[in-house]
Amino acid sequence: MKRKVCKWVTCCALSTALFAGCLLQLQAASAAGGTETVSENATLSGNTAGSEEEMELQENMSAEEDLFAKNPLTLTEEELEYCLNAYGDEELAVWLCGLNVDEQKQLLEKSARLSETLDYYGKDICRECGLLTGAHFTDNMQYYRSLASCDRVGATNFSSTCGYYYIVFDGSQAGKATVKISNIDKTKQISQRQTSMSTTVSGAKYNLKVTGGGTHTYHIVSQKEEALADVKTLKGGGKISYPHAIIRFSMTKPLGYALTVEPATDKDSSSRGLTYPINATDHADSAYKGVRYIKSASYSGDREYEKENTVNFEQHIYLPTNAGVGSTAITDPTKIHHMAFHFSVSPAEYKVVYDGNGGSSVPAGLNCKYDETAVYPAAPGNSPGYTITVNTNGAEGMVSPVTAFRSFLNWGDAGAVPGAAFRNLTTKNGAIITKYANWSKTAVYTLPAQLHREYTITYNTDGGNCEQAMSVSRAAFLGWYADAEKKTKIGDPLQKVTVAGDGIIYAGWGVGETVLLPDVKKEGYHLHR
Repeated sequence: MKRKVCKWVTCCALSTALFAGCLLQLQAASAAGGTETVSENATLSGNTAGSEEEMELQENMSAEEDLFAKNPLTLTEEELEYCLNAYGDEELAVWLCGLNVDEQKQLLEKSARLSETLDYYGKDICRECGLLTGAHFTDNMQYYRSLASCDRVGATNFSSTCGYYYIVFDGSQAGKATVKISNIDKTKQISQRQTSMSTTVSGAKYNLKVTGGGTHTYHIVSQKEEALADVKTLKGGGKISYPHAIIRFSMTKPLGYALTVEPATDKDSSSRGLTYPINATDHADSAYKGVRYIKSASYSGDREYEKENTVNFEQHIYLPTNAGVGSTAITDPTKIHHMAFHFSVSPAEYKVVYDGNGGSSVPAGLNCKYDETAVYPAAPGNSPGYTITVNTNGAEGMVSPVTAFRSFLNWGDAGAVPGAAFRNLTTKNGAIITKYANWSKTAVYTLPAQLHREYTITYNTDGGNCEQAMSVSRAAFLGWYADAEKKTKIGDPLQKVTVAGDGIIYAGWGVGETVLLPDVKKEGYHLHR
């Protein structure tokens, strides 16, 4: 594209305001092939929309006249083209050059208009910025950058002596902290550094404090090579802008929580400010410390749940729009934004599972969060027990074993009983905590009922005649014993006893009942008693 500007100014001493007004009328004009020629009274706006679709686009876009309420990255190519046609070059320069280098590259890939080359012809305006007749720009974006950095083209001052933005927290101390930047010298152009600002925080959460910075303005770029190029401009007598503040903070990340720095937003959900580690920028030349490039990735937070940490970070804020300071190039108050940085302070999440420890029908596990209260569940449905084997010790038949069930005490700790509240069992995120059922060491059971045993006496008559062949004597049941020899008695039938493990119980028997011996007769013999 070739841009020709004829008789742009008529006097080298033309005032900044008058010149800015002229420039606001200068926009893009007709384009043929790869060149674009603009006459003295033409604009860079291209042809009037000639189709219903173009007219509808203009109507939709003009519904929101605030250029700075639009995010150039989210506009379609047609919407972006409309903005390039509808707004002045000075305003567009401030709008586009507030983006970082990577974002500008995205726009160049999206917009054929912005990516076209441009040759500048017309009145010499600023040698330092390259706005001289015959100057070549590799693309339109470079032209807008030159406009934005030149203090002779719409020389820009801050509009307010103070500005502010927000840091919004969630978690246990949810709320909004306000970061106020004061003592801005409005008499200085943005191409002159501020050196006496002050920064304070109100409504602080998590012990948020300003620890440094916030006194100077900076020119911040993405690459060291860019910073060196800007320094070269300064050494050659040129001008650059210093629209950013760098403010350092500290805050307390609580035990059991993680800090996550989420995308910052202003009112149109775009971002020109970021959170970085401390000392994320460096100067390319020690004589020009206000020109800095970013050497670190943005700060994402602190995910060390298991410690309370003091975290340190810095924030880069673009003062004219995102801190609401405004500038003399932004005359519409609705274009002023107050960015909100979002800090998520999230609790560790863990799961509590239950082990019956010999019992069965165990309650389901429970998902928990640090600092949130939960309740211990009921005991397992079935208790473990000791098996008591019954030895009848000579009695006929068998008696089934007896189970002595143990009593549920708690879920591992004295206070961990069903229905009791608990919290903060761990600070480790993703941990699985197993709570084991705690059972009594001893168990109570009921001794079996009394058994019966009979002694059988069989008679040998030695050929004699006896009126009965045998007699039966019932044995006396003496109780239940721990041994077959009846040395240690446990208890009587149906008595409750306590045991501490598996065992065998023995029936204890006494002597049989007295029986009457029968009479016996044998011929030729007499029975002796």
